[in-house]
Amino acid sequence: MPYTTYEFYTKDFYGDMIPQESFSKYELKARFELDRYTFGRVKGLPITIGIEDCMCELMEYLYTNDHRIKGNGISSESTDGHSVTFKDEKTVSVINKELRQIVSKHLAGTGLMYRGITAC
Repeated sequence: MPYTTYEFYTKDFYGDMIPQESFSKYELKARFELDRYTFGRVKGLPITIGIEDCMCELMEYLYTNDHRIKGNGISSESTDGHSVTFKDEKTVSVINKELRQIVSKHLAGTGLMYRGITAC
């Protein structure tokens, strides 16, 4: 089940970067990232504006950085010890850090990103 819609993206978030034909692709990618950082806690919850705003920002980030994420920025790669050198300064760890910052900005204090164990 999608966490946001193209209508929300264009009318409430005022997004205009992602074309409608690419929206589903980036919604799915952003949903995977959001579920990763919230440990799947969003599944089954009522979707709030905060979650939808987070999704829209994640989608725009993923859309903008898709060439880096796909590996088009690789300058050299060795299969022996699997070493990768990027042309761009944005490595996977930087991208993951920036994705986490987006999720934190929208969902900090909600408990959705809590890494500990909750008591029963």
